[in-house]
Amino acid sequence: MLGREADILQAEVFHALLAQRRAELCDLLVEYAIKLGHAERSHDTAVVRRKRLRIKEIGAEVRDIDRMMHGLRGHLLGRV
Repeated sequence: MLGREADILQAEVFHALLAQRRAELCDLLVEYAIKLGHAERSHDTAVVRRKRLRIKEIGAEVRDIDRMMHGLRGHLLGRV
């Protein structure tokens, strides 16, 4: 029983860290979306391409975090 409680506590801590990282990435996505808009208005295709690629990379990281958080909630924390 003690081992299970330790696992749950560890999962809660990891879940909180993931939630924090996800929030940081979402803020970064907003920043990049604004920068992308400026680049599109200035017709700077090289910058537009780089910003779109970075947005895609950040989005992939957010999706990975979402999967991990969902797994933690479902399997260890008993939340769905």
